[in-house]
Amino acid sequence: ISNRLRRKMQKDEQKIAKIKSSIDGYLQSRLQTLAKNHTPDKRANAAILVVENKTMKVRAHIGSAGRDWPAGWLDMTAAYRSPGSTLKPFIYGLAFDDGLSTAGSFIYDAPTRFGTYQPENFNRRYHGDVRVYEALEHSLNVPAVLALDKVGIKRFETLLRSSGAQVKIPNTGDGQAGLALALGGMGLRAQDLAILYASLANDGIAKSLLWRENQQASSGIRILRQKSAREISQILRQAPTPNGHVPHWLTQGSKAIAYKTGTSYGFRDAWAAGYNKDYTVIVWVGRPDGATRIGQTGRKAAAPLLFDVFSTLPGYEDMVYKKPKLAPKGLGEFGGKHDEAPQILFPHDGVDIALDDKVKSRGLLLSASVRSKEPLKWYVNGDKIATDIHTHKPIWRPSKPGFYKIAVITKSGKSAKANVRLLDGY
Repeated sequence: ISNRLRRKMQKDEQKIAKIKSSIDGYLQSRLQTLAKNHTPDKRANAAILVVENKTMKVRAHIGSAGRDWPAGWLDMTAAYRSPGSTLKPFIYGLAFDDGLSTAGSFIYDAPTRFGTYQPENFNRRYHGDVRVYEALEHSLNVPAVLALDKVGIKRFETLLRSSGAQVKIPNTGDGQAGLALALGGMGLRAQDLAILYASLANDGIAKSLLWRENQQASSGIRILRQKSAREISQILRQAPTPNGHVPHWLTQGSKAIAYKTGTSYGFRDAWAAGYNKDYTVIVWVGRPDGATRIGQTGRKAAAPLLFDVFSTLPGYEDMVYKKPKLAPKGLGEFGGKHDEAPQILFPHDGVDIALDDKVKSRGLLLSASVRSKEPLKWYVNGDKIATDIHTHKPIWRPSKPGFYKIAVITKSGKSAKANVRLLDGY
């Protein structure tokens, strides 16, 4: 190469702008391994997106578990898929905005026909009058469709589009089948879900994702009122943690994760979307070809990966189960000062219990363990449960099916919670 040509090439190189990605290379590598470990048999693929809420910069972008997975060269965070139930929080948020309901309002859960459309609950069980927060916590389908019918399909579409999310909404013509939007009847990308859920973390303000380090987040657009966004976040924080993961109040350095799962029709897509103060995480698990995966729900297939991702994020690596403090020498196995929160042994968080004649007559024995041996007080839906005069133990005697919040509190103020559902005898 001549000296003249070499000098020209050097000048051209200097003119090329250097672009610094927002991706955290170390985090990217760790999450890539997580995605591979979560889908070891390659019958499914996984995608992960991590967004820093304050800056809206994408810190990790896992398009697939690996290139050697089926269709592993595809970026599944940019693929249009059915979002399942992940959009329900925004329907209720609009209802809060419009003054149609509050978190504690009653909404009817029963077989309901909307013109030619009749949605069903996932397990085909219905509960009559339930609170809105219960309907969202337990992802009931009929109440969500009823809420969308009251809010209005066009208003909901406006929220989605104004956020910057690129959604593909089918043209139904009659406006009735459009109510299926509440249950995932549209095309949406993981990147769009990240925008929407980050808006909840940012008090209702939606901003675009940023992929370069030198970019600055825009002022954004408000899609929900601050109060509504915070009410929705409070409900989503109460969702039961997936199996194998410890509730945040028993974890050192933990911050409560507000999250929602979703499962598309035919078990084709499993979603988990969650956020805390610092990060928003979107997880998709499924087959790129859209094949069904019977039984693989968002809670079962995607939520565990979501929580694993959160435990890997910067500043959260030390989130570990609280280990009992060692007693000073000479105080014995149970000596020393213990201030750990109690653990509810029965009923477990998220369980269904058959409300049969035996339960109605004898009641349910509430049980918890606490290392400090402090006296415990029990509450169900805010009402204190008295100690049985014969057994000297807390007995809860429910009279009707429905959703219930159980709380146990120590004398020093440590507490634990469990959400349970009582069903009519099987």
